[in-house]
Amino acid sequence: MERFVNPTLFADLEAGILNLDRERLLKETLANLSENHRQVIQLAYFEGLSHTEIAIRTCEPLGTIKTRVRSALTAMRMDLTGAEAARAAESAKVLLAMGGN
Repeated sequence: MERFVNPTLFADLEAGILNLDRERLLKETLANLSENHRQVIQLAYFEGLSHTEIAIRTCEPLGTIKTRVRSALTAMRMDLTGAEAARAAESAKVLLAMGGN
């Protein structure tokens, strides 16, 4: 009996796995932020507040909020870049081990 494989099934599965991995990395990165940084990121990107609205809600100067958002995004970018490099190194180890057999 001949089997027919649906290539989109595998593409969908791969996309789902990648999305889960990205979600896990994002949660870890957010957890690594200080409470002040995590708060402004959550308010700005998950609740959709503007910097002015965040300043009003937190009773902090607008300049402080802008600095916290910028600092938090920089820290997250560095953290995610490091995680991506570690994942690439692990993939390289696996490929080398497979090629060595």
